Amino acid sequence: MTKFLIIFISFFASPILACDCSDIKFADKFMQSDFVAKARIIKVYPNKNDQEIYKVDILIIDLFKGEKLKSVYIEGRSDGKKGSSCNTVIPKNTELIIYASKNGNNQFSFGSCSGYLILNGEGKFRQDKEKMELEMLTLLRVKDINFTTKIQFGKKMGFSAELKKFKGIELSKSYAIYELTFGADLAVKSVSQISGFGHDIDNELVKIVEKSTWVSSHVKSSDGSKILVIFYFYPGEKKNASFISEYN
Repeated sequence: MTKFLIIFISFFASPILACDCSDIKFADKFMQSDFVAKARIIKVYPNKNDQEIYKVDILIIDLFKGEKLKSVYIEGRSDGKKGSSCNTVIPKNTELIIYASKNGNNQFSFGSCSGYLILNGEGKFRQDKEKMELEMLTLLRVKDINFTTKIQFGKKMGFSAELKKFKGIELSKSYAIYELTFGADLAVKSVSQISGFGHDIDNELVKIVEKSTWVSSHVKSSDGSKILVIFYFYPGEKKNASFISEYN
């Protein structure tokens, strides 16, 4: 009976669990997108034939990156037919932050792994996340940061070890954003502050980023390439001390 139950659960759960999107960082989804906007879906079209992509008309509330669009495409099925495990269905009147990229058919599209964020969620955690994401997008627009890179860069071993020194620190801001420019062979050429925590902490964080070593699986020439590096502050809770992390 137990064996049958495991098989039964695995069979019906697998399509839901099969879509494995790692939790994409805010910086990555912003840099890799050609279009970023707070928008409302005002019309949903059915899929054409067996295409697992459908068109939606949008009303842009706030444009953060790219050209003004009247329509985008969503990877999934809006017609009720069975789609892939990554099927994305977003109904009319939904308000969200869209992170879309231009596909091979010259369409701006997004899906379950694009990092879109549906707005007006319930609960303090969700509301704080929405507020911070919109705040960071507004800041990047004000600072005229709108570059796009399809190259994926990663720091060897992450920043966790270097950030341990800030455990227990008290800060008034929740995030700091820096722009890193690469020289040849993924060497760090320069680091500039877009928004920081405070003078002394920023100096230390900039030094950490300047000394960091980066890798990329498919880059031949990195000279002049730019990326965003963001650190987040988490205040202490009960017995847990405050800390700074590269993850949000």
